[in-house]
Amino acid sequence: MATPAFAGIGDSTDPDYPPAKKPEPSDAISSSVRYRESAPGASAKPMAPVSGNWSPPACWYEPQFTPKQFGDYLAKHDYGGGSAGTSERGEYLDETGGKLHKGDHGSWYMLKRSSAADIGEAMDRCGALHTYTWVGPADPAPPGTPVITPEILAGLAYGRTKLPTPPVTLKPAPDRLKVNLPTRVSFEGRLDQVSVTASISNPGLGINIAATTVATPRQLHLVAGTDYADPQSCTYDLVKKGGTYAVESGDSGCLITYRKSSGTGTYTLHASITWDVTWNPTADPGGKPVRNDLPDGETTNDIPVTVKEIQAINR
Repeated sequence: MATPAFAGIGDSTDPDYPPAKKPEPSDAISSSVRYRESAPGASAKPMAPVSGNWSPPACWYEPQFTPKQFGDYLAKHDYGGGSAGTSERGEYLDETGGKLHKGDHGSWYMLKRSSAADIGEAMDRCGALHTYTWVGPADPAPPGTPVITPEILAGLAYGRTKLPTPPVTLKPAPDRLKVNLPTRVSFEGRLDQVSVTASISNPGLGINIAATTVATPRQLHLVAGTDYADPQSCTYDLVKKGGTYAVESGDSGCLITYRKSSGTGTYTLHASITWDVTWNPTADPGGKPVRNDLPDGETTNDIPVTVKEIQAINR
């Protein structure tokens, strides 16, 4: 097969190469992954992995074209070999050898990059990958090619998950804590599971894949924020109660007690909730979880507390 010339699309000697068409500025292709998220509340923040060394997929290949659709797409981007199409044309020739696989069973996949990924990390992990790859029954994706799977979708859903700030209520109130008086804690409002579904569907290519991550609150951890407290931290297992998750500190045997006034300032009480994260390869949050390789999640809340001496009046 002859290699198409770079002078212009109409100069190609490859009969498989598409004819020239005027480019359309509105045909840029974005990711086909769609998300459905439960409502975590107005205070929600992106979930942080407890392990700290996990990151969502930086890039992946999505099924994008039949051979004919790929030809039409290239034709729009290669008009006259000018600036509107030179990059697309060069990538196509370099990566595919000019073969469109017309008449073959399979699909053309296109590389997508996460908008949330760190640019440096994305380049390290994805910089050497081609823009296009052909995947067919007789042509599996090359090793190391991150073709979209439920596992990748689960990672994308994890990276998309937002969790509510720990809705901690203190008794006494944060501005009225007293020296040597134990601090009780409860939740204000509801605290529920949070789910995110990531899915990709392309009926024309026979593609329909989904994955759902579910984050369930497990523990509340409090740190007093000063050495003048006994104990300096407490951890409470959360319980399901009345359709929500609750903390029961009263009978836990662990209540933070400040031993010294905060003076004219405050201490910073640090509250964090650890969330169990599971996923399943369906669009149903109630689906059966598979072997889990996703890290636990965490959300935090820093609460300024004022601690005063108890004043006694002698008569």
